[in-house]
Amino acid sequence: MKRYSFFILVFSLILVACSDGKLSSSRAKELVEDSLEAKPLYETAHFSLGEVRYRTQKDGDKIKQLKKLEEDDYISIEELKVKKKWLSNDSVWVVNIKCTDKALPFITELKENRAKVKTIEYILTEEIQIEQKNEKVATIIATLQKKETPFGFLSKKNNVQDYIQKKFKAKYQEKEWILTK
Repeated sequence: MKRYSFFILVFSLILVACSDGKLSSSRAKELVEDSLEAKPLYETAHFSLGEVRYRTQKDGDKIKQLKKLEEDDYISIEELKVKKKWLSNDSVWVVNIKCTDKALPFITELKENRAKVKTIEYILTEEIQIEQKNEKVATIIATLQKKETPFGFLSKKNNVQDYIQKKFKAKYQEKEWILTK
């Protein structure tokens, strides 16, 4: 009887040791979520603060976006002066722009006259593919959806695609899967 229990114990240890090498899709998704939570992916642009001059016709679209940001309470705009340019259809709009507390989650860097703001944030979708090369190494391909922030109009890129794919390298170490750089 002791001999059989010894063989059963050894056999079950071998089964457990062999089954740990496969990366499950739920564990892969968990690894990617933890990585994105620790270091979120986003695109940024610079935003002028303080006294700024705009031309009412040339910068008309930007002025509309700034007024919308003010309505939504992301920035405060203090109009200093509006003056008509001589022999021109265009006017100069001089304003003092300040960020409000509501804009803080979107600001990555703040200086005296300039702020670096998030324009697009990437959010994990349900789609995850796993390419496992062997028992110790795998590549996780995650599909991330683009989400435009209130400062999205500052983005200079043409956002043709709504999704991107990002690869994460995973490694099996000490009985668990971890992401590597």
